[in-house]
Amino acid sequence: MKATTRAQRAYKELQAMGAPVMHFGYGAFDGESLFAISGERNEYPRYNRTTGEFEGETIIWADYYGEFGSEYPEVDPRIEKVLEKHGLVYEWYDPSVITVYGY
Repeated sequence: MKATTRAQRAYKELQAMGAPVMHFGYGAFDGESLFAISGERNEYPRYNRTTGEFEGETIIWADYYGEFGSEYPEVDPRIEKVLEKHGLVYEWYDPSVITVYGY
């Protein structure tokens, strides 16, 4: 199966789970990337002023500084599992973007 087909399937699966995927077209970042994942669009609880409580769950999809001892993993294991399932790999393009490639 072609890498672009596997990437389309992985993209849809990640999108369905709420991961912050971005599609700029094939090779948008460096000529080989299939799609990207935001390293900045994480979800944090919101403060409710009425109740004085934080509501919602914290989901850190990607944290560039995770490898430097942050409390969060560098990339959410659910993302890694989907990419592996579809034969794709990732690397950080910069601290805000992860690029996804086929092999």
